[in-house]
Amino acid sequence: MKKFSSWILAIVLMLSLGVTAFAAGTDGAEIDIRKNVAPDNFSYSRSITSDGAAVVEPEVTANSEFIHKINGKEFDIRRNVAPDNYQARKSMGLDKAADQAVGQATAADTKTTKYKSLLASMPTGGGEYPYNPTYWNDSANVFRANCYGYILNRIANDTSDPLAGYMFQPGYRTGNYYTSLTASAIITAVKSDMKDLGRTIRSSSYSETPGSNEYKVALVIAPGTDYHWYRQDSDGGWSHKPGLTNIDYRDASGNFISDPQTCDRNYSYANYSTWGGYYIVSK
Repeated sequence: MKKFSSWILAIVLMLSLGVTAFAAGTDGAEIDIRKNVAPDNFSYSRSITSDGAAVVEPEVTANSEFIHKINGKEFDIRRNVAPDNYQARKSMGLDKAADQAVGQATAADTKTTKYKSLLASMPTGGGEYPYNPTYWNDSANVFRANCYGYILNRIANDTSDPLAGYMFQPGYRTGNYYTSLTASAIITAVKSDMKDLGRTIRSSSYSETPGSNEYKVALVIAPGTDYHWYRQDSDGGWSHKPGLTNIDYRDASGNFISDPQTCDRNYSYANYSTWGGYYIVSK
């Protein structure tokens, strides 16, 4: 009996030593290195180079591609208000050739337009511009307009300034810039631009049909942070251009925008919770 007990004890010891051989720990927590899933408290921050050597790689946030710096101050280029420490290269009051109208002779994105038109609910008048990401999202153009430039269908001529699109601020054509992030102040400034461009803007509604040489836009505001514009396209759906990034037909939840008043406008970089109204713009 005594000999049998010794055998049992020996087996237990061998088993425990066998498991211990594969036991390791980080931050005091044990793991079994025979498993393949990384431990919960282990952060893997290395990648393998072409020659097989492991290199340390800095952690990158999901939105880091949109964060830029001017004189050491960070800002998000998905917003439309020009950075505090950025000044446009040219004064529009003196140089009216700093921007130009965008020619839209090319066809719209037919695949996207097909789906957008199925969800469209607002009337169109025939003067709407097509949804054309091929042009607007081209690397040579995307930085040359923000949301305001997009609804005006205008683009900056300066191709050397990576922030050229920030020239499009309400009031930029006359120097009568908006003085606060309110719908009334922004629209007052926009009216001065429209007059200088020989165009008009007027308040509208969900159901009003634009004229044959007009189209509908919508203004929203992130209180104390930013303003933003949406534009109705020729397919009846809506699109927008967040700052100097790509135009898109989806809201903050990734859904098609059939009505900017009811779509999700709470983006990671700004919550456009204040509705500023529908407007009709002449071409």
